[in-house]
Amino acid sequence: HADNTQNFSPQKRRLAAKRKQLTKKQKSTLFRKYDHSCAICRVYLGNQLWNCIWDHIIPLAAAKFDDYSSEYLNQPENFRPLCSKCS
Repeated sequence: HADNTQNFSPQKRRLAAKRKQLTKKQKSTLFRKYDHSCAICRVYLGNQLWNCIWDHIIPLAAAKFDDYSSEYLNQPENFRPLCSKCS
């Protein structure tokens, strides 16, 4: 998974912010914003929301190590669609 918590020890990963799910409407809006494409390599993901992996741009683990609140990290603006190769 692309949230980068694999770079932290198990103890530090437990301190990461709680993950929240995007609503279908939020995913749809973001999918259109990214032109139905992967945010990194721009490969077209089709018209189906489940063809992508929803990645946090700033990882949830940053909540304990930087000045980010878990509320901010779970806002739709902090998500991007990725293809399976880029995730």
